[in-house]
Amino acid sequence: MAVFRMKIAGAVAEIQSMFDSTPQYFRAYLTEETPEFFVSVQPEHLRFEQAELDREAVEEGFRFRTFTDPFLERAAIQRAFAEVLFERNTLLLHGSAVALDSRGYLFTARSGTGKSTHTRLWREVFGDRAVMINDDKPFVALTAQGVTIFGSPWSGKHGLDTNIAVPLQGICFLQRGKDNVISPADRAEMLERLRKQAYCPDGKQKEFLEIMQKLAEKVSIWDMECTKSRSAALVAHEAMCGGNEVKLRPFRPEDEQNVLPILMDGQVNQTYMLPDFESEEAARPLFQRLMQLSCDPERFVRAICLEERVIGFLNDVEITPSRMELGYVVSPRYQGRGYATQALKAAIDAVFERGLETVRCGAFEQNVASLRVMEKSGMHRIEETEEISYRGRTHHCIYYEINKMNILEDNL
Repeated sequence: MAVFRMKIAGAVAEIQSMFDSTPQYFRAYLTEETPEFFVSVQPEHLRFEQAELDREAVEEGFRFRTFTDPFLERAAIQRAFAEVLFERNTLLLHGSAVALDSRGYLFTARSGTGKSTHTRLWREVFGDRAVMINDDKPFVALTAQGVTIFGSPWSGKHGLDTNIAVPLQGICFLQRGKDNVISPADRAEMLERLRKQAYCPDGKQKEFLEIMQKLAEKVSIWDMECTKSRSAALVAHEAMCGGNEVKLRPFRPEDEQNVLPILMDGQVNQTYMLPDFESEEAARPLFQRLMQLSCDPERFVRAICLEERVIGFLNDVEITPSRMELGYVVSPRYQGRGYATQALKAAIDAVFERGLETVRCGAFEQNVASLRVMEKSGMHRIEETEEISYRGRTHHCIYYEINKMNILEDNL
């Protein structure tokens, strides 16, 4: 038996453990501060933790494992802290968290997806700037100042954790993919997916949901399909690090140098209907026309800007008294980072502010990335389709719509 004190996420407890090895496991979190609560681990707590792990194995489809008593004791202590900290608006989350330049980034997913692999890539790419917060079970606290993520000793099989606390910059849901593509998480699915990765004490579902909603309001939450290449860390960081929000504005004469390469890009004109421009001189009249239309209050043509650099544009395709159809394009150099989704969401809001009820977008069936942008923006596929002849081929065009009334109903 051992008696010791430890501090996790600002909470101090005195622990009476059954095993002398337990204080050594928690050595980076030991303290001499006055305890706020007490934990005395008993044999029935070990049996309870084994039963909970068996239940989780059934839910996740994992094989059953018999865990050692010291492991089960550590799990019981984790549960005790999680329940006390819950009352302080602090959640225990399943994920791998890394700090970069004193900002926290949390990656969550089903076990076996590659969370630890992804944060390892961050450490490889960013070197000493990147510090592991926790590789399995960090704590996330809501405060008046924002959201803070804390290291904890429950750090999975690799034992990667640091006793630090840093502001949480963002949360990202990972899944394996053939390319590295990141975008803001779908609003409708976000809370349910996050709920599955957090600990909720029995009988606290209402309070739990309130905390989750506040968390989603204060922190950006992302979806990412990623590879195991180092570029995955770069793509994730660029999207999540802040200073990456796009804005829409009318075109300016100085934008020409960034817009002409987009208009002449051979990859762009495979899915965005443009003529073949053989020179900048040939493309210049279209840029001038876009600039003119972007200043017309009856039209909707906007440059998509990252800081002040134009990386794409949106334009009205058709306007009726109640509906606007939009087209959009982002330079291939900036694709796969969520910018098109951000821009389309901003455009939808702007169209609704004009009093129109519906926004429609369309894309060729093979343009899967554009279809995904529409879905991420809250749009839903409609039955209407169209066959369009372009560049010597007939393309099956699929349409999506979003209705202002549906958004209002979702927010009630």
